[in-house]
Amino acid sequence: MTNFVPRKNYGALLEPRDGVLHGAGQCLQAFEIYTDLLRDQQTLPLIYMMYVSARMPPEKMTKTVAKWREGLDRFPELPLMPQIGLGMTSDGSPEKHYEHDVASGVHDESLRALFEALGEMGRPFFLRIGYECNGPWNGYEPASYRDAFARVTGLLRESGAPGATVWCVEPFEIEKAYDWRPDDALADWWSVDWFDPVHMSASIDFLEEADRRKKPVMIGESSPRRLGTTDAAARWDKWYRPYFKTIRSQAGIKAFCYINWDWQGRMEQWADWGDSRLESDPILVKRWCEEMKSPLYLHA
Repeated sequence: MTNFVPRKNYGALLEPRDGVLHGAGQCLQAFEIYTDLLRDQQTLPLIYMMYVSARMPPEKMTKTVAKWREGLDRFPELPLMPQIGLGMTSDGSPEKHYEHDVASGVHDESLRALFEALGEMGRPFFLRIGYECNGPWNGYEPASYRDAFARVTGLLRESGAPGATVWCVEPFEIEKAYDWRPDDALADWWSVDWFDPVHMSASIDFLEEADRRKKPVMIGESSPRRLGTTDAAARWDKWYRPYFKTIRSQAGIKAFCYINWDWQGRMEQWADWGDSRLESDPILVKRWCEEMKSPLYLHA
C-alpha cells in the first residue's frame, strides 16, 4: 500500500526520518506470537511496550530493568527500543494518584535507579510519563502532573540515559487535555492512545496542534475493544481500517504500538474488551501483514 502522505520531520529525539516506527506489546508471550506472524515477510517490530510504577523501590527498579533486558535478549535479531509507561497512580484507583509526590522529589531515588539501569542497558527508549494523563481513571491534577513531568524529565536528562520523553493523552474530551500539557521544551514527543473507532477522528485537532508545535506523535497504545462482533471482516472495517487510514493520512504520526492481547480474563475493568489477538482469525493476520508491507512503516 502506497497511498499515504509523506511524513513530516521535526528533528525530535529518536524521531525517524520519513517513516513510522512499528511497535507491539504488551507481554513477552503476546509479543513473541506477534513477531512469529510477521517473521516470514521480515516486517518485525522495532518497539516493545512495558510499564513501571514511579514509586517502585530503587532495588526493585534495578531488578525490573534486568528482567526487561533478559526478555529483550530473547530477540537478538531485533534492535528493540523499549516504550515505557511510567505510572504515578494505582490502576483503577484514581484516589491513589501520587504525581504530587513525584513532583516534590519523594521518588527521586527510585527514578534515578530506573534511569541508571536503563542507561546501562544501552537501548534507546521512549518514556510516556503519566500516560493518559487526562484520563479520570488516573486522577492526576493538571498542575501537579505538569510539575511531575518536569521533575522526571530533569532526572532523565541529568542521567544521560538515551530516552525520549513522551506526553500521552486519551482522546475523549481531548480539548481539555491541554490543561495537563508540559512545557514544549520538556516533551520530545506527543502521544495519544486509541481503543475505540471514534478515537481516531477525535484526535485530529490534537494531531494538528502537535504539528503546529513541531512534535512527532506516537500512538502509544492501541487495540480494538468492545466491537460487539466476532466477524473478522466486520471488525477490520470498523476499527482497523480507520486506524490505518488515519495513520496514513496524518503526516506527523511517526510511531504506533499495537497491543496484541486477549483482554478477557485480565483485570476486571478489561473483562469485556474482547479478544484483540490478530492470530484469532486468518483474515486479520492476512490484512495486517499486507498493511505492514507498506513502505511507510519502519521495521527491524
